[in-house]
Amino acid sequence: MTLNNCNFLIIHYSEFDFLLNRNQITGSVSNIESSSLDSDNPYINEIINYGDKKLISIDLDLFLRNIFPVKDGSAAKLSVIADISVFSGKNREIITEIIKVTSESCDRKYISFSLSSQSEIKKIDIFSLKLFPLIFRKFYHQYGLLGCRFSEEGKIQYYTDIENLFFNALLKKERIM
Repeated sequence: MTLNNCNFLIIHYSEFDFLLNRNQITGSVSNIESSSLDSDNPYINEIINYGDKKLISIDLDLFLRNIFPVKDGSAAKLSVIADISVFSGKNREIITEIIKVTSESCDRKYISFSLSSQSEIKKIDIFSLKLFPLIFRKFYHQYGLLGCRFSEEGKIQYYTDIENLFFNALLKKERIM
């Protein structure tokens, strides 16, 4: 049996969309019950409540708006939750250390990513995703972009990886386009 369709979280912006692999996300919650966090990194700016846990939140919406030429997302925010165990070994250690240093009271098994609420989960044919040509691949990969496709409306949709976006949200400061 061949798997052709996978669930993706699509984050919509007027200019283009970003596709995140749904398998990297374990849950979601609104950002209504969040508190601000004092941090040197502008993308690590709040703590959210997820059940009885407190999680550090990485503002991927702010990162995407700062790095890519997208206009403001929606005012409402949604947080998706990732189990840190899905990240690679070295990255998992770095994330755990960042959580420990940033806030002792936060859970170290999960992390939150704040996104525009203009998002949806949708099945997409994986064969519609195209890798970037070799000449561009290294450039796009440094920003966490793995490939792209065009939606039925002709809008470009960038396929990305939440782990790569996480590290780029911490390290990159310049715009991509």
